[in-house]
Amino acid sequence: MAIKEAVRMINSFKPSNIQIEENYKSSSPMVLSDPVRIHQIILNLCNNSINALKEKGGDIENILDMFDPEQTFVSARGLEPGDYVRLSVIDNGPGISEDIVERIFEPFFTTKEIGHGSGLGLSVVHEIAKRSGGAVSVESEPGKKTAFHILLPVTAGVEDNDNPSIIEKIHQGNERILFVDDDVDLLETYGEMLGIFGYEVEMQDNSINALDMFRKQPAQYDLVITDNMMPGMTGMELIEKIGNIRQDIPIILCSASNEKVDREKAIAAGGKAFLMKPFSQKEIADLIRNVLDK
Repeated sequence: MAIKEAVRMINSFKPSNIQIEENYKSSSPMVLSDPVRIHQIILNLCNNSINALKEKGGDIENILDMFDPEQTFVSARGLEPGDYVRLSVIDNGPGISEDIVERIFEPFFTTKEIGHGSGLGLSVVHEIAKRSGGAVSVESEPGKKTAFHILLPVTAGVEDNDNPSIIEKIHQGNERILFVDDDVDLLETYGEMLGIFGYEVEMQDNSINALDMFRKQPAQYDLVITDNMMPGMTGMELIEKIGNIRQDIPIILCSASNEKVDREKAIAAGGKAFLMKPFSQKEIADLIRNVLDK
């Protein structure tokens, strides 16, 4: 099950003061969504809960059950009538204040300081659910809890056979990667994930410091992955400076969909591939192998 795979991954890097409880009440019917996208939903929601809880600790509960919505509920959210699976991620953290709860699914909306989060996570969850014919709702009690509920339509007449592990489907490796992104949440989530896939990952949230790291030991890295929009030095500038130090190092440039990236300049500077945010763990893992195996 995609949910169990995601929780297994999260348990490998979450703080010890946070516990994740799994409560799966349904018989796991098939839903209209790519399992990799379900995996991404769990990663995003649980990572948000971890960030909310990491200072004081707490509990996260993942619940999977069947949900038969009333007609008014279906109409209000533009859903088709029928059976739905409800996936809930609930934490006992500080909650979300009423003045921002209506905006949390907007792309790039974030309450974090500049340089400490892109605000893409919840908009990605919303988009995945919408494209799957479902919806997302949120309940929050400030100081007590936050609960996200993902509704996904059940595919009639299809049984959930034993599918191969999602992790087994994702390309793995053992190379050394320098991963640079000022979004600390994204950096930690995907950096730890690539570590699970066998890579040795050096994570750096400051592009100037990343350049210093590379300059001191340029031969020890097999790949550089860098965000573009960062304070101090952009990813484009970092690509050019790293290329001046070592021309053969492959570099993947990540950028958000609202950015204007001059790809010709990036290629001339040494960029080998581009990855648009938001991306799934499978997309980045597949691209890494594609770049390294050329």
